[in-house]
Amino acid sequence: MSGVNLKKYSEALKSKEYIDYIGKVSKVVGLTIESDGPQVSIGNLCNINIPGGNKLKAEVVGFRDEKVLLMPWVKWWV
Repeated sequence: MSGVNLKKYSEALKSKEYIDYIGKVSKVVGLTIESDGPQVSIGNLCNINIPGGNKLKAEVVGFRDEKVLLMPWVKWWV
């Protein structure tokens, strides 16, 4: 049985332009990150720019008073 070749799908994704939705971190308490925007849904992943040019991935886990609540995302199955 042969495996599925995903190369054409990977190349298609790389060639697309995406829209950046921008928000701003307003508060951090423990591991909870609160932001003003962007317009997202629970389970979405966001990239947070941090000093030094690094990025932190965070998952949308909820909403409170028109704020987006995020938690740092860790790829634990590697």
